[in-house]
Amino acid sequence: MSDLALMADGGTPTLLCWEAPPSNPAWCHRALVSAWLFDELGLEVPEVGHEALGFGWQHPKLHPSLMRAASIGDSHETIAAKPTADCDAKWGQFVITPTFFTKLVYEGV
Repeated sequence: MSDLALMADGGTPTLLCWEAPPSNPAWCHRALVSAWLFDELGLEVPEVGHEALGFGWQHPKLHPSLMRAASIGDSHETIAAKPTADCDAKWGQFVITPTFFTKLVYEGV
């Protein structure tokens, strides 16, 4: 945390993404980061402009299939829901496959 505060130089650390929104703009990968930061560090990272709607696993831009699977706690259901499908054609064709990425996120948060 002290490193983030130092890098922010008195400002508020903010998550930004510089890629085109997915085909379904109702969700964003920032929500996964919010869930991870809450689970790992206890940080509450809401969506700017939607602070009252939640953070972590209640983040308003968390993919609906992850919300459902996360509440059940079954990684197989999470993988079967294919939460990365909107991005797989562009980002899922390299070393880390969509299934492997989903497993990493699920086990890491």
